[in-house]
Amino acid sequence: MDIVGKNVERLDARAKATGAAKFTVDIREVGMLTAKFLRSPYSFAQIVSVDTSEAEKMPGVYGFVDQLDLVGRTTHHDILDDKIRFFGEAVVGVAAETEELALEALEKVQVTYRVLPGVLDFESSAKEDAPRVWPGGNVATWRGASPVSQGSSLRWEKGNTQEAIEKADHKVSITVKTHTQFHGALEPHACTASWDPGMEVLRMNISSQGVYGNQEDIASSLHLNLDQVQVTAGFVGGGFGSKAHNTCKEYLMSAILAQRTLRPVRYEPERSEECITALRHEATFSYELAADNDGTVKGISMKAYRVGGAHTSLQMNFLLGSTEYVAPTYLRSPNVCYEGWSVYTNMPLCAAYRGFGYFEGGIGFAEAVDMLAEEIGMDPVEFLLKNVPVKGDPVSTDQGPLTTAGIRETVQACADAIRWKAKYHVPGGRKLPDGRMHGIGLCHAMGRATLPNFVTSGNATVQVKMDGSVRVFAGISDIGQGQATAIKQIAAESVGVPFDAVSVTWGDTVAPHTGDQVASSTTMMTGNAVKLAGDDARRQIIEVAARLLKEPEENLQVKNGFVSSIADPEKRMPVSAVIKSPGVKVITGNGNWSITDIQASPRSLVVTACEVAVDTETGKIQLLNMVQGTDCGRAICKTRVEGQLDGVLSGGVGYVLSEDCAIDFKDNGRILNLNLYDYKMPTALDCVDILQPGIIMEFPDEVGPYGARGMGEATLSASAPAIMNAVYNAIGIRFEATPLTCDKVLKAIKAKQNKESI
Repeated sequence: MDIVGKNVERLDARAKATGAAKFTVDIREVGMLTAKFLRSPYSFAQIVSVDTSEAEKMPGVYGFVDQLDLVGRTTHHDILDDKIRFFGEAVVGVAAETEELALEALEKVQVTYRVLPGVLDFESSAKEDAPRVWPGGNVATWRGASPVSQGSSLRWEKGNTQEAIEKADHKVSITVKTHTQFHGALEPHACTASWDPGMEVLRMNISSQGVYGNQEDIASSLHLNLDQVQVTAGFVGGGFGSKAHNTCKEYLMSAILAQRTLRPVRYEPERSEECITALRHEATFSYELAADNDGTVKGISMKAYRVGGAHTSLQMNFLLGSTEYVAPTYLRSPNVCYEGWSVYTNMPLCAAYRGFGYFEGGIGFAEAVDMLAEEIGMDPVEFLLKNVPVKGDPVSTDQGPLTTAGIRETVQACADAIRWKAKYHVPGGRKLPDGRMHGIGLCHAMGRATLPNFVTSGNATVQVKMDGSVRVFAGISDIGQGQATAIKQIAAESVGVPFDAVSVTWGDTVAPHTGDQVASSTTMMTGNAVKLAGDDARRQIIEVAARLLKEPEENLQVKNGFVSSIADPEKRMPVSAVIKSPGVKVITGNGNWSITDIQASPRSLVVTACEVAVDTETGKIQLLNMVQGTDCGRAICKTRVEGQLDGVLSGGVGYVLSEDCAIDFKDNGRILNLNLYDYKMPTALDCVDILQPGIIMEFPDEVGPYGARGMGEATLSASAPAIMNAVYNAIGIRFEATPLTCDKVLKAIKAKQNKESI
């Protein structure tokens, strides 16, 4: 291929490197007002009344909106009422000339609350007599909220799992609790809103991973047609899942303020507000795994208990990701069962965070795999090589055939890179020269690489202009991975023009609906649509050129901006001449692509191998060495794949070693560390001593464009369990809760020492 697979300059590189890129927080318009919000001091309360009369008298204050204005409108997949459901939820919004005026106005607003009893954790919410967060109950299901008495949120089984586990030669079980994590994107959930009363069009710029979802939610709530709402997200300063399927109430309130004031309105949350916009909530997972003496897995049982926060959003999707993406997929087994509960609580929204549930669900699963290998007496890598699925195996709930081919090869490559055979030892079996204990671990994870057709489809349009340039309309957001550049490469390859001849309209609802930037699905969903649109445009170019060159269509090709005869390359003409010919002037190609899970199950893969040093006197864990590997089908651009693999140093490593939301459950679930000083996100200086170059395996996937497959989410998902298993290998202590902070590790070491001394 001419362009796909090559390392090219990112479409947004110069704009970002020079500071010219305009993010949502950079947008300023003439006459723009500032929106600020009064937030609830309670976790659950009914709004009795709102009095803004004193604030309305202030010069420079132009408009208000409150919770009672939103009754009957929809956000986060819920129909809003007169209740607020978590501490810090927006209650009243004001639009003023300056931020200072807006804050002063909010101090004059009087809100009367009727405080209600709430639930803040899984145990409280799951009680039969618990206060109901929503009238239907506290258990989330596909059909809506249900009472606890009606059972779990979802369940699936193949074979007879419990019987298989009981009859197996070896069995292990473990329960692991994961903690709450904040996304920490540098750009907060900001938006601007502008209402054109003459054309009756609302224009919004939102720092978003899903402009189409925002468009649909806002249009529905404001009783507008989709064409009356245009949402753009040109440059997005990070998302990690928090900005997907998350049409914040503040966006809707800002739009209403713009309509009421007839002025553009800008909302930029402070970091303390951003920290409660969306979270990866805590969860508890229980696992039973069983195998025969030869290491063949015979049964897998998994139960998930998730906190879902106050709103529906994608609760069930996250729960499905925690179970379906893990239990029937990570290892081959004829007997698999998973069951899960996701409950409403009076806590902020539970949002996706790279890994879409399988990050959390895979942590304890990998520990159970490590335990089972040890129970049998097998090397953990050999156990994986024996049991990971191969291409064609049935995986997921629908048991579609796996199209990912290089799982074993990637496991082996990462093991070789970390020198596994030379360094692996029994738990507690190696002390470093400085007295610290050495540990080594290796894990794998697999997530989605496409979305089923009942969720969305990929759509794209390619226009070829008279000068031979090409404009791609693909509305996906680009949240930093360089997806717009990948779209540009695919379009150039499929049409047959130089890379520099292509431009892309991305992050804009003027482009065809193509779903959100989620689930590592863009490469396949939008990439396939762009390829089909490019193929369609190329076909039309050849159809016209055949008449002009007097050659049969099947004898022509389009390469590097020229249409030429395959047999006689000198017989050619530029694409621009084809488009300029009489009766043409523009050629438009369209592409639509979707797939069902039953047809195929492409999975994004990552393997992580790492070494740690554990200081038994302080409990500090130091990450010494790490390698990440993936089979991405085919790399559209290897440097961008490497960048994704390097991304593990933020959310993945930070999650297991330092990041944690300090939540005061005695004070309405108030989060105490609402800033980037007290919330300990690691930087490049304290992540890992050696991050080896990423290992990129390419086994082309027949589902993807040119064999490519997305892999962005998965790159985080094997890191935490690899570190957990490496720590066990170092000190012989199996941790059943995250994160592994120094105090927790030291306490466990002392407890083990005291037990051994008795």
